[in-house]
Amino acid sequence: MKKLVLILTFVCVLAGLSAQVGLLGLYYGENFSTAHSNLSNVGFVLTKNWPVTKVMGLENPSTYYMVEMYVNPSTSKLVGWSIFYDENLSDDENQRILSDCIDLHGDKFTVDEENNMIMWNLDSTKSLCLGCDEAGNLKVAVYYDDANQSIFDRADERP
Repeated sequence: MKKLVLILTFVCVLAGLSAQVGLLGLYYGENFSTAHSNLSNVGFVLTKNWPVTKVMGLENPSTYYMVEMYVNPSTSKLVGWSIFYDENLSDDENQRILSDCIDLHGDKFTVDEENNMIMWNLDSTKSLCLGCDEAGNLKVAVYYDDANQSIFDRADERP
């Protein structure tokens, strides 16, 4: 019985951790240096290193071309990020990204046709919003945390 409880506890902890991982393997609370290293390993280059906003672009863009990470300057932890997609994605690429989001965050999302958005509430303060153009082509994925509004308000702050 003790072994079963330990296994179930371990599974619950892993499920809780995996629920926070987003597209490109980034996650809320990740140390910026780890995110920077992981993205560098797949071809991203740091192009902007402001106090809150860190921008990395791909040397050879494909489906996506840029990631903006929003970092708590006191802790160097990610509080959100945006992934910018190529303007000429195929229908298959759009569908794959949507499928990746469903695989990561579940099939309980809201479609806001008026604003061309698909939204997931990840917990009480965190969300993912996919922004599309009028034709329904994906443009940006934004991971946001309402609990860190004051940090997002400082996104344009320069050194």
